Amino acid sequence: MKEEFGGVHLYVNGAIGAMIQPTNKWSAPDEWNEVEDMGRALADKALLLTAEAMAIENASIASFISLEAPVKLTNPIFPLAGALGLIARSIPPLGEHTNCRVTSFAIGPVTFGTMPGEFVPDYALRLRETMGGEAQFLICLGMDWIGYVLTPRQASHPAYLYERALCPSAYAGDAIAAIYEDIWGYED
Repeated sequence: MKEEFGGVHLYVNGAIGAMIQPTNKWSAPDEWNEVEDMGRALADKALLLTAEAMAIENASIASFISLEAPVKLTNPIFPLAGALGLIARSIPPLGEHTNCRVTSFAIGPVTFGTMPGEFVPDYALRLRETMGGEAQFLICLGMDWIGYVLTPRQASHPAYLYERALCPSAYAGDAIAAIYEDIWGYED
């Protein structure tokens, strides 16, 4: 991409919580070549999409909003993970709230929002519906890390045992989504 367009190119993750890695074996396991091959395949797809891209005229950054979202800690394993050094943030006592930062901005008709943790795609779909703009980008692990963010149904499902251990609450996603819905003027 640098050869084609110059400049610096950046890849950001969207909703990545509870996701399964690609099943194709690009090369021998545990080698850097596998990462390089995946990056090149992604860049090749991005280059194909540029043929359909349209320039944004007079684009400026607008509607920059950054707020704290209160999340109540209800998962008794979360403080234990913090005490073991698995979570690099201060952990409040069980039943109390912690805050995580969420940020939204627009560049022309394109809306961006940071997701302060590893959100499951269910929340990304919900948030993109409320964001507005011609295109929406959600940046997972942006501005903060509150842990894995599962839906209440996923938080009680055995398949998500690992993610559940590092999820502050079954309702953390709903609390964070509510802040974004306030930012983007969502009405039920």
